[in-house]
Amino acid sequence: MFDLAVPDTETRLRIWINRPALPDAVAIGVGE
Repeated sequence: MFDLAVPDTETRLRIWINRPALPDAVAIGVGE
C-alpha cells in the first residue's frame, strides 16, 4: 500500500494530510 519507511517528507506529509481517507492504523503510523 504505502511505504512508510520512505524518507520523503513531502510524500509522508501528503499521506498524513489525507489521513481521513485511510484506515486509522495507517494514519497513526504515518502521523507518528
